[in-house]
Amino acid sequence: EQAIKLASKLNATNWLTLAEYGLGQSYFLVGRFRESERELGQASTRLLKAPEDVPPGTTGPSLLVLCQMMRAVSCSWLGEFDDAERCARTATDFAEAGDRPYDLVAAGYGRGVVQMMLGNIDDAQMAFDRALRVSRESEVGLFLPPILTALGNIQLQRGRADAAHEILLEAKQTAERLGHQTSMVAVSPYLGLALSGLGKSDEGLAVVRAGQASAKQKGYGPTEALASLAEAGI
Repeated sequence: EQAIKLASKLNATNWLTLAEYGLGQSYFLVGRFRESERELGQASTRLLKAPEDVPPGTTGPSLLVLCQMMRAVSCSWLGEFDDAERCARTATDFAEAGDRPYDLVAAGYGRGVVQMMLGNIDDAQMAFDRALRVSRESEVGLFLPPILTALGNIQLQRGRADAAHEILLEAKQTAERLGHQTSMVAVSPYLGLALSGLGKSDEGLAVVRAGQASAKQKGYGPTEALASLAEAGI
């Protein structure tokens, strides 16, 4: 928020766009989805008009892919699926046009989330599998934990606790290796449910409650809610 104020004051539109993307991410993590979509939408509009107007070391098309991917996810949580699918398609179109591995992984993750929220499990798995393959082939590690967490969730929904546990454990270990704090917390509800499905309810509850406490401390509202739901399920 401070960066946006300063960039606006200085009329530094390149940094303003990047700051809006960062704020959109932050709003999403704490559950302020409407505000997240607004910030990401403003950044997207600017990038569509002037894709070259970005800070050094950043490319306009890549930043636009990230903005549209995050908009798709935020709109999904708001239940606005027409907008979510439109944003996911835009992210995919720009990613495929640029053919950069990072962009392809980001767009694939966003597409998978939208399909998951729509209940299209097979389509979601296809998108996540494709994103996972590109991520591993190109060593784009940032998205590995959330992609693996999503695939573990799909296995849970299919009633395959063994497979879910294996994938989610990899997600947790990868997040720890990368120092990916949000993913370390986000995997907890699903890992707890997988442990419960293996007959380890006490261990599952411990994992879920630890994740819930961490999410509450960090202000990750959506993850805290998911942990509460997982606790009730167990």
